[in-house]
Amino acid sequence: MVGDAADILADCQAERQIAIDALVKLLGNNGYYIVGGVFYGNGGEGRVVGDRAAQALAVLGARAALLALLDSENVDVRVRAIRALSSLGEEVVTDKLLHGAQDPDYRVRRETMAALGRLGRAHVASRETVS
Repeated sequence: MVGDAADILADCQAERQIAIDALVKLLGNNGYYIVGGVFYGNGGEGRVVGDRAAQALAVLGARAALLALLDSENVDVRVRAIRALSSLGEEVVTDKLLHGAQDPDYRVRRETMAALGRLGRAHVASRETVS
């Protein structure tokens, strides 16, 4: 149910800031919910509320909110913020993401390296498209 709320809020462009504030609160939620079935074995797809909230923040283009979350004490929140920022494909977040390479938690460092790789590929692809 909470996961469904994250999906719905991603579509609320008219109430953008309200949606962003609510999604930020959900980012640390590690609860699972099932879509399309009663359980995994019944064709359902398991989703994590916090992951869906991060995706919704990316859909809303909530760069400022996501950048602020890079300093969260919650490792899951930092990882999700990094993943969402990299999905925006904006080279301007690269400097902020570089700080994650020195994070004490290996999961944050790993996600930072993956995010920088995704951003680098997106930047190279955009250059090739322009040429």
